[in-house]
Amino acid sequence: MGDMAAARRAQRQQRTDLWRQILVVVIWCAITGVIVAIGGLLLEGFSVSLGIALGADEQIETRVSLFWGLVACAAITAVVALLALIMRRWVALVLALLVAVGSAYLALGIYTPLRDYINPPVVVQDEPIHCQCYSGSSCGCPGG
Repeated sequence: MGDMAAARRAQRQQRTDLWRQILVVVIWCAITGVIVAIGGLLLEGFSVSLGIALGADEQIETRVSLFWGLVACAAITAVVALLALIMRRWVALVLALLVAVGSAYLALGIYTPLRDYINPPVVVQDEPIHCQCYSGSSCGCPGG
């Protein structure tokens, strides 16, 4: 009876080890992929800036897509950092956090000049107040 329990325990441990190894590979592949993606986004940003410096029209849509790409990279590496914390992979955790913070910092730098385009301000039109009651007076508002 004890041999069977030990065999089941060993089999369960092998499955657990396999899943842990798969998650570690996924973590490192995700970190590597995000670093490559950030490099591509930086090259895209450099090419847009170079084009503007050489006299091309400013392309707001390209800068907005660059912003959202960096935000996606920061979000993905934040999730990867959480997985690395759960798996107790400290080097991967630190690297993922550094990449997430760096990506978020770059996205914030791009967001500042594009703030009005990405999140337009609410326009409030000044209209006369339809019916306003003052304290201690009666309201002669239509409808009640």
